[in-house]
Amino acid sequence: MIALMLAPICFERKTQDERNAQPKFKFKEVLEPLQLIKSHQPLRTVCLLEILISIATNTFGFFIVVIAIQNFAFAEHSAVMLLTVQGIVFVGSLFGLGGLAEWLGYQKFYLIGLSCVSGALFALALLKEAMGLWPASALLGLGLGVLHIANFMSFAKVGEATEMTKVSPILALVGPTGGLLGGVIGMVFGSSVGLQWLFLPIAIAFAGMTIYIYFSQRFLTFIQSDTSHTTQQLEGSKS
Repeated sequence: MIALMLAPICFERKTQDERNAQPKFKFKEVLEPLQLIKSHQPLRTVCLLEILISIATNTFGFFIVVIAIQNFAFAEHSAVMLLTVQGIVFVGSLFGLGGLAEWLGYQKFYLIGLSCVSGALFALALLKEAMGLWPASALLGLGLGVLHIANFMSFAKVGEATEMTKVSPILALVGPTGGLLGGVIGMVFGSSVGLQWLFLPIAIAFAGMTIYIYFSQRFLTFIQSDTSHTTQQLEGSKS
């Protein structure tokens, strides 16, 4: 019993050399991920997509139940089922569509995801009939799942070409940032323009990204390249 009590104290003791050998905090290391965003144009695109994905996900999650009850006279349990449908399709696409990305190619995969999300958000913003909420919710879940697969692939590609320790903080930052923006936008503009109309500018943003991904030769080169080519591209952008 005494040994068990003293063991943590013994293991916590460190020699002076061990304490001196511990890495010290460097503010430069905090800024390195942000510098990577500045120097790597495809990474900026991926980060913007991640922010938009989080905004769409959280706006739907926060407000669709209220919209369904207030605007379409849904019962409470039916309104919650919209979230369930979206979530089931989202999780199913994450588990089932990864192989499709490799078969189609990631540009087409991005375009499918962006088109699905954009179409679903336009429908959610403009629908007048309650029945339309069900396919729109399912389509949104499908599109968000597709985009999550494509975006994680892109983050991994940048991480292989640089350092995953630099890319991981970026991924941890941009997702919550988008989620926070979605909530703030709803809080500020929801009462004045109506909660349902919040989906419209997000849909327009996704439509714009669809056009950009379709025509951006630089992003196409990035998602089609192997890791060694991506490394050369990054080094060229720094020089």
